[in-house]
Amino acid sequence: MGRFMNITPRRLHTGVALHLTGSGIGTIAVIFGFSRFGSPYSPGIPLLNMLIISGLIGFYAPRHHPFEGFGSANTVTLVRATLTNGLAGFLVSNPTPTVLGFISAITLICLMLDGIDGALARHTGMSSNFGARFDMEVDAFLILILSVLLMQFYALGTWVLSLGLMRYGFIAGGYIWHGLRQPLPESFRRKFICVIQIISLTLALNPLLPPPTRTCLLFAALLLLSYSFGVDIWWLFWHQTKKKP
Repeated sequence: MGRFMNITPRRLHTGVALHLTGSGIGTIAVIFGFSRFGSPYSPGIPLLNMLIISGLIGFYAPRHHPFEGFGSANTVTLVRATLTNGLAGFLVSNPTPTVLGFISAITLICLMLDGIDGALARHTGMSSNFGARFDMEVDAFLILILSVLLMQFYALGTWVLSLGLMRYGFIAGGYIWHGLRQPLPESFRRKFICVIQIISLTLALNPLLPPPTRTCLLFAALLLLSYSFGVDIWWLFWHQTKKKP
């Protein structure tokens, strides 16, 4: 046990550093590739996000990932984060059919990869609190980027941002009521609704979609997401009440 405690931090730190270096190189490659599809394209947004993401991973991984290696599952999640981050550069782009089609294609790739990292974590026996949180936050980041893009491209109301900001509002609420910081049980409902959100946002990017249909689709997605968060908040409130003498 002592040997494990001595080796793990050094090997894990090395693994994290190598993966973050690869992610940095990947981000530059993504910026170069993505910028060919959108004009204008802002490389500064993905670069700034990359620094923030790298800092968070470097801080949390050694504390909440009790393994010697970074893990193949987290590697896949990091690829998703890099691709999602690249989409942020389109926040200043014109909504041409090429841009919209490319964003939709990358989103679908991220969605497919989302089904791989969890399976890899279970298969390799390297599931961790860090990996689960990393996976969740990348999903939330993708939903935020897509909601901002939709608001800008189609001049939708700021209510669309609720789809992307609800997760961060939940986190912020945890600083007001600490009950929101308590761990939640695994939930198929939560994962399923997350997938529905991403699919709905991707469909809403389609320029052929009539505006009323787009609005109804996004509003339905918002109602579904509100329901999911409502269930979780009620569960946390109920369990906190049960704990009181």
